[in-house]
Amino acid sequence: MIRGTTPTHTFKMPFSPENIKDIIVTYAQRGKVIFEKRTDECSFTDDSVIVRLTQEETFLFPSSDDVYIQLRVLLQDGSALASCKYSVPLFDVLNDEVMT
Repeated sequence: MIRGTTPTHTFKMPFSPENIKDIIVTYAQRGKVIFEKRTDECSFTDDSVIVRLTQEETFLFPSSDDVYIQLRVLLQDGSALASCKYSVPLFDVLNDEVMT
């Protein structure tokens, strides 16, 4: 992932999104949560959760250390699930301007 860009992250799910009651996608770096995305900030396909980040969000990562991403899901039946932590390398840009 590159700071200042608008990456899209797609996570395959072993169940239909219709079974999801709530979801939290956590982005952390250096052991600290940087931001989270909730259900209403995600989009869904038949078998995937899709999260798109903004330039402002990727600029929140303070360094070029790896970013860790984890999903927590609450299903309609009350089951709570969590993914493993995904490690994504982060690369810096030379200009921190948000382009409009």
